[in-house]
Amino acid sequence: WVWVWLGTFDSAEAASLANDQAAFSTRGSSAMLNFQVEGVRESLRSIKIQCDEGCSPVLALKWRR
Repeated sequence: WVWVWLGTFDSAEAASLANDQAAFSTRGSSAMLNFQVEGVRESLRSIKIQCDEGCSPVLALKWRR
């Protein structure tokens, strides 16, 4: 396992969503999520994560915060 600090959040819900976004970005449908997969997908679309070739989606999420 590799641990990546995703940031500091104002609420437990915001931290859980960031965790779900990172898990879904790296593991896809096999990720164990706190929220429903449809909500996590929509949250990722709404922030329009862009990642160049070879970039980690998790690091892209971290840089966004």
